[in-house]
Amino acid sequence: MKLIVNKASDFSLSRSHSVNIVIATALFVGLSGCGGRVANPVKAVNAYDDQLSCDHLRAELQVNQAHILDLNGERAADRQHNVGQLLVGPMFIDLSDSEKKEIKALEARDTVLNGYLAQRCPTDAAAPAPAAPPATAPAAASR
Repeated sequence: MKLIVNKASDFSLSRSHSVNIVIATALFVGLSGCGGRVANPVKAVNAYDDQLSCDHLRAELQVNQAHILDLNGERAADRQHNVGQLLVGPMFIDLSDSEKKEIKALEARDTVLNGYLAQRCPTDAAAPAPAAPPATAPAAASR
């Protein structure tokens, strides 16, 4: 008994296998970019900074602080999401530090804004901290 090997079919089988590997690799590389988002950091200094009033400076500081809180919440949610993705599919894990980069940029901006606030609005720098409410003794409260 002689074994006859058909070379043409062997070639087509290995070629289709190679094509499948290339397609799978391309899909993996393409989908791996879906895991994170691009950082959008703010500039520390803007061209219009010299035109900002004290109220504008205070308002921008408040907005930046709220944005930092939101980004910290997003970072915490991403960490929980990444743990779940380890079980499902590691290609969707967000390994970017986009939130961290944005937070650092906002903190740098806040430093600049606080400097402007100290220069332009001396009443803000000299304003005393709010007084603590008077403490009541527990014995006096029960009478």
